[in-house]
Amino acid sequence: MQYPIAMLKTDAVFYVTIPDISELEVQGNTMAEAVSNARMAVFDYMHQCVSTDRPFPTPSVLGSHLNDSKFAGYIWAIVHIEVARVTGDDTELTIRLPARLMSQLRQKFPTSDINEVIMHALTQHLAK
Repeated sequence: MQYPIAMLKTDAVFYVTIPDISELEVQGNTMAEAVSNARMAVFDYMHQCVSTDRPFPTPSVLGSHLNDSKFAGYIWAIVHIEVARVTGDDTELTIRLPARLMSQLRQKFPTSDINEVIMHALTQHLAK
């Protein structure tokens, strides 16, 4: 999953905002440290989601934030989190879906990873 992050540089610190996980507050003395700290914060947050059976926050598209005035002057980056590293080992599964169902999935979730959509649906179904 790829989460956009917005960094605001002050005199000595980069403050990081993660629009999709607004409760996280991250900073770093350098841009590299700020990005690394943001990645670790998102990774830890996702571990908390797994341990409390909450879904992962849906990553937004970076472009959706670029013209937002509250992020004027921010520097943007992306942090990538491998879901398998958070949830544990993966088992690869190949499934066949009717073309109509696949078309509906793509229309309903145009920017989402279909694997993530299916995994989320299965997780919710098993929780019932």
